[in-house]
Amino acid sequence: MILKRLLIFTSILWGVGYAYADTLKAENGVKIIQLDEQKLIQYFQSGSSQRQQVLANQFMQTYQRHAVDQNYQWQWVSQINHSDSDEEAIASFIPTFGPTYTYQTGVQKKFSGGLSLDARVFADQQSTVDGNIDEATRTGVTMDFSIDLWRNLFGRVDRAELKDAKLSHEKSEIQSGINMHIAELELRKLYWNIVATRLKLDVTEELLKSSRQQLRDAQKRGRQYIADKGEVARYRAQVASREAVLKNLEYQRDLYIQSLKSELPELLESEIQISVEELTDKYAAVYQCANAIGNTSTVPWENTKIDELLDIVEQSYEQKKIISRRYSDLDIQLNTRLQYSGVEQGYADSLEEFSDNSKSGYQLGLSITVPLGSEDSKAKEAKEKSEYFMYLAEKTQLTGQVRAKHKQTVSMVHLLNQAIASLNVNDKNLTTSIQSSRKKFRQARISLNNLLGEQDQLLNTKLTTIDTQLLVITTLYDYFQVFTDDPCIVNRIGGKS
Repeated sequence: MILKRLLIFTSILWGVGYAYADTLKAENGVKIIQLDEQKLIQYFQSGSSQRQQVLANQFMQTYQRHAVDQNYQWQWVSQINHSDSDEEAIASFIPTFGPTYTYQTGVQKKFSGGLSLDARVFADQQSTVDGNIDEATRTGVTMDFSIDLWRNLFGRVDRAELKDAKLSHEKSEIQSGINMHIAELELRKLYWNIVATRLKLDVTEELLKSSRQQLRDAQKRGRQYIADKGEVARYRAQVASREAVLKNLEYQRDLYIQSLKSELPELLESEIQISVEELTDKYAAVYQCANAIGNTSTVPWENTKIDELLDIVEQSYEQKKIISRRYSDLDIQLNTRLQYSGVEQGYADSLEEFSDNSKSGYQLGLSITVPLGSEDSKAKEAKEKSEYFMYLAEKTQLTGQVRAKHKQTVSMVHLLNQAIASLNVNDKNLTTSIQSSRKKFRQARISLNNLLGEQDQLLNTKLTTIDTQLLVITTLYDYFQVFTDDPCIVNRIGGKS
């Protein structure tokens, strides 16, 4: 039976692709996934809900960028109208028009230089009810120009809006890359919480076995009237206490796994087994990274993309200032229409007339809009102040985030390393002390409470050591959320280059 399972397990290992975690079938048919950190990242890249959300936001920003460009693209426009009437004329010199047909088609475009163009070819045909006008047809072309002469002179506002939209898109792409790395690191932190909880379960189970053995020994001595009921009760209380710790840790582990499965839907129907990875090994790699970071006296701006975001924030604010300065300006528009046409009876003759003997016409207009109240000026002032403080807040936040994260991470990791060193000394001394205390207890030189107290203290020390090592790992992962390009191997595990 064992050989058969080994053969099945081996065949499955050979059958799965490298891009996914190794899997096998449990006896109840549930797929078991052997998960390590590298495979976790592969699952993240193939179907994480956080990754999908980052991609959705990125494509939304891309859509908004193209939506701005849409305003400046060529557009084809076409229109067909038909009307008819057999009503009587109001007066002999005001005829009633019967069948009327209008056709026009062309292109239009808004340019970033403050100019709009609309060019069309057209044909319209009219007849009157009394027959005095029969299929009078005009065929020709029209060109409409609109030029901004003040607020958007030479397209200064249009160009600022286009550049700001381009900068916003560049910023969103950089931020999406950062957010993707953050989402990956958060998932890795969750994974190491599961690993740490498993290690704490191992420690607790080991010490629980020792407690149960002590209880059995005490019960045996009780039956021999060597140990009293109080001693047995205290051992039983220690067993119950450690069982409670064990159940609490199992509950924490299940919560972490639930969070992991909700983030990675591929794992929903599977049983997750954490591969044998020692927290101390990971801690050693992290410690090397922390030392490298600590040896950097200045902020390593080359390891973060925040500097690129800061540059875009500066440029974007300059464009917003250009737009806001013209917010309440008067609006002067020059509108021009040029038209060439030929008029005859019927489409064919009208087109021939247009080709051989077209006539021209034009319209010229000037429109001026002047704000008369004070509300526009107040709105402009509020807009400028809002944009300034938003720029200042974002710049301060980004700069402070980088400087504080580098400085504090080095200090925090140093303190945590000192704590781990002290805990290891404490663990070693407590182990030695407990061996001595057991001997003293058997010699009735110390009380049972002293012995159990030392044992509980040893358990707490071991659990605290694991928690502190985990804290070092998560602290460095938080550092990599800002310094996304740090060359540390721990930061590059996902294949990031």
